[in-house]
Amino acid sequence: DRTRDMWPWRDWVAEAYNRDLPFNDFVFWQIAGDLIPSATPEQIVASGFNRNHMLNNEGGRNPAESRVDYVVDRTVTTGTAFLGLTLDCARCHDHKFDPITTRDVYSLSAFFNQVDEDGAVMSWGPRYEYDTRKYGKRQVLVMRDLPKEKWHKTFILTRGEWEQHGAEVEAATPAVFGGETAVAAAAPMPPPEAAHAEAKKTAKAAAQDAPAPAPAVTPPAAQKDRRELAKWLVSPENPLLTRVEANRQWQRFFGHGLTRTPDDFGLQGEYPSHPELLDFLAHRLKTEWSIKKLQRLIVTSATYRQSSAVRTDLGERDPQNRLLARQSRFRLPSAVLRDQALAVSGLLNAQVGGPPVFPYQPPGMWEEVTNNQIHYKQDHGDALYRRTLYVFWRRLSSPASLFDISNRQVCRVRAVRTNTPLQALALMNDPAHAEAARVLAERVLAGPALDAEAQIKAVFGRVLLRQPEPAELAPLVAGLGKAAAWYAAHPADAEALLKVGEHPLPAGLDAGKKADLAALANLCGVILNLDETLTRE
Repeated sequence: DRTRDMWPWRDWVAEAYNRDLPFNDFVFWQIAGDLIPSATPEQIVASGFNRNHMLNNEGGRNPAESRVDYVVDRTVTTGTAFLGLTLDCARCHDHKFDPITTRDVYSLSAFFNQVDEDGAVMSWGPRYEYDTRKYGKRQVLVMRDLPKEKWHKTFILTRGEWEQHGAEVEAATPAVFGGETAVAAAAPMPPPEAAHAEAKKTAKAAAQDAPAPAPAVTPPAAQKDRRELAKWLVSPENPLLTRVEANRQWQRFFGHGLTRTPDDFGLQGEYPSHPELLDFLAHRLKTEWSIKKLQRLIVTSATYRQSSAVRTDLGERDPQNRLLARQSRFRLPSAVLRDQALAVSGLLNAQVGGPPVFPYQPPGMWEEVTNNQIHYKQDHGDALYRRTLYVFWRRLSSPASLFDISNRQVCRVRAVRTNTPLQALALMNDPAHAEAARVLAERVLAGPALDAEAQIKAVFGRVLLRQPEPAELAPLVAGLGKAAAWYAAHPADAEALLKVGEHPLPAGLDAGKKADLAALANLCGVILNLDETLTRE
C-alpha cells in the first residue's frame, strides 16, 4: 500500500465524463491508449486504469508471482468492468455455469501479459494548465508493453498456481463470442428457468463423464496486443459492453439496475426486469456512444420523474419496486452526504482537479495500520472543503468519514448501502459535518434578524428546499429555545461546539451570541441528519 500518484488518471476520468468523450473511446483508451500510434499524453494517461491494482512489496516474494497477480487482476477487472462476467471463477477450472473456459481466461490474460511492470511511468503536465503552473509535473503509472522480442509466453496455470504451467495459449477473446455465437449472445437472454435448467443439464452430463463439445476457437494471429482486445470490446461482435454500461447508468439513477447483478450477466446473474428496455438502452448507447445523451434519456423519462411514495396497491405485490411503478428511495452514499453538507453550508470548494487532499481524520489511523511507518498530515484552509472525489485514499485505511464503501482491493460495481447507528454517530459528530452545521447556522444569523421560526424555515429551505410543516415546526422551535438556554448557562459547552473545525468564527461574538449560534448549529445538525436529508427521494 505504498503511496503513488494516480490522481492525473482520476482527473482524466472526470474531464472525459464532463466533455462527454465517446464511450467507445473512453473504454479503448483505458485498455490500450498507450499503444495508439502517436498517442497523445491524454491517451497515455487514460491507460493508467490498468495500473490501479494493488502492488505487492512484501519482502522475499517472487517478482514473477506478483506479476502473475497483476496480469490476472487486469483480466478479471476487464471482465467485471466491461463485460459483467465473473472471470475469476474460471481461473482454476472451467466456469461451472457460464460458457467461459480456463483457456478463455488465460487467453484473455495474454493481452496483459506483456506489460513492462518496472518502467511504465510518464511525466504529466502539458494537458492542464494547473499542473504546470501550480503543481509542476508529476509522474503517474501508465501502461507500456515490453519490446516484442521480450514478450512472455502465456500458459494455462494449473489450479491457478502461478508456477504450475499447463498448455501454452495465445492472446484471444472468449470463444463463446466468436463467429456465429456472437449473434446468439446478442439476443435477449432466455427466461431464468430455462437457463438454469440447461445449466443443470450440462452439469449432470459432466458428472456422467459425457463428452462435451469442444469450443470453436479461431486460431489467433501472432503477436496480438491490447489494441486487438480494445477493438473487440467496442465492436459489434461484443454484445455485453453497452448492455453492462446501460444497466449501470440505470442503477445510478434508480438505485438498482434493470438487472440487480451488475457484475454478473451470466446464468447465475439475475434476469432483467425489463429485458426489452435494457436492449433498447444498450442499442441507443452503441448508436451514439454518448453517456450524457443516455443519461438525459433516462432522467427525462416519465418513469424517472415519478414520485417515490410507496403505492398502497403495490406495497405487497412489488415491495422492491421491480415494476418501476414509482421512483426509488435510497440512502445517499457517504461521499455524497459529505459533499452535500459542505454545499448547503457554503463551505464547498468547487476547484476542479489537482492532487488529493487530506481532510479531518482521527489521529493514529495510518500509524496503526502501517506499523508507524506512514503518518497522516492533515491539510488546512480551502483544501479541507474539496469534494470527496479529491480525498486521498489509502487502501489499508480508507477515509474515516466514508462508512459505506468497498475496500478498493478489487473492482466493485455494486453500490454498497448500509444504515447502522454508527453512521448516525459519525454524521452528528464527524468534524466535517459538525463544522458544516455550524457554518450553516452562521449564514442564517448573518442576515437580517429572524425569530426562531424564521431561522428554522431558512435552514429548511437551504437543506430540504421546502418549508417545515406545522407539526415539524413546533418541536423544533421548542428545541431551539431549550438549546439556547442550555448554552447560555453552559458557555464552555458552547465554546467546545463552536471550536469544531478550522473555519474561523465571525468576529465580535459575545457570550450571548455564541450561545445562540451554538443552539442554531445544534439544530442545523439535526436537520442535516433527517431521513429526508440523507435519502434520495
